[in-house]
Amino acid sequence: IGIGAGIDLPQTQGVTTMAPGVELMGGYNFDKNFAVRLEVDAFFSAPTTYYSVTDIRILPEAKYTFDGNGFQPYLVGGIGYDMLSESVSGSSSSSGSSPSASGLDFLIGGGIQFDLGNKLKAFAEIKYNSASISSNSSSSSGSGTSAPAVTYSDLPFTVGINLAL
Repeated sequence: IGIGAGIDLPQTQGVTTMAPGVELMGGYNFDKNFAVRLEVDAFFSAPTTYYSVTDIRILPEAKYTFDGNGFQPYLVGGIGYDMLSESVSGSSSSSGSSPSASGLDFLIGGGIQFDLGNKLKAFAEIKYNSASISSNSSSSSGSGTSAPAVTYSDLPFTVGINLAL
């Protein structure tokens, strides 16, 4: 199991706000090199007083760890589900709307883990994340139409601790 905290660096043109976040993970090590894990990430951004975004990702991943003494580099990759929720409130031009969107999420990345004890490791990792999302919200007229899918990408950088049980 593991927990981490980090920052999300946007790579999509026009998106400039970095978002702090948390990461929780659990998994199974088949051997010292290969593991699978389920990761849940949550990033929060509030670029203005009236607007905020919450991005929650559920990502099954494969992890390959290279051999090393004291530290080990690793690669990760996976496909999962991304849920975005926007909140607009308090401005004269909004009525407290909360549009949401979701879709397929793909990631690839790598990191390094450091031995801290018998079963405890610290880690630092960066991933390239790409999501294709479409709106889940109905229009204000109730017609239920949604916008076309939009692809965005980012680079989540996370540091944390893993404990082997």
